[in-house]
Amino acid sequence: MNTFEEQMQTFWMEVQEIYNNIDRRNYTYYMFQTDYRENPDLMIVGINPGGETNGNPNPILEHCEDYNNYTDGDSLWCSRIRELFDFGNDEYLSNILRNCVGTNRCYINTPNKDILEEIYKSNSEKIFDSIHSNKLIPFKNKAGELLFTLIDIIKPKHILTLGNDVFSHLVGAKHVNTIGSCEMKIGYPKCGNSKIPVGYIPNPSGINNKYFSATKMKEWPKTITEFMNL
Repeated sequence: MNTFEEQMQTFWMEVQEIYNNIDRRNYTYYMFQTDYRENPDLMIVGINPGGETNGNPNPILEHCEDYNNYTDGDSLWCSRIRELFDFGNDEYLSNILRNCVGTNRCYINTPNKDILEEIYKSNSEKIFDSIHSNKLIPFKNKAGELLFTLIDIIKPKHILTLGNDVFSHLVGAKHVNTIGSCEMKIGYPKCGNSKIPVGYIPNPSGINNKYFSATKMKEWPKTITEFMNL
């Protein structure tokens, strides 16, 4: 059986093969918001990375042990994620966030502000439709399967999705319940390991301020703790 590192490298080559067939309009792409590791307590999945680009992907997937965008990033949504986990105050949740694996449904990244504005005004389905042309439908479908493959390799104990698009992509419409005072939606993957709890947090960007009032922010760490104990 291939080792974890061998599986990750094979997966990274597959990612490049798929996305290199897409007209990316100055897009580049990367997979992770953190270092990657096997069997973390938590995997966080967003829609797409956005922001500054580091250039074309390296054919060799490398570890970045000191990199964690959630704990160190200076954007609004990174700051908000730290609040959700009561980072720096709640020792349990802080360690969960420090050691999580963060990735995205789409691996698209661009420094082009016009394209970013287009992305942020769209949902992830529209992003997929815009970056995968009709003649590349097989690649669109294959790209949509990548997340399930990555989950099977990483083997997280829990998954938190940032936004309903990703949650629906992973869980589908069946077997969705809620937990905690924030009424977090939870479900289980519709493909692969169906025993991993999947939770939903509204996309922590500025457009969703109503979900992150001062009152709600006091309750989110409690709800996330309850989720992590499933």
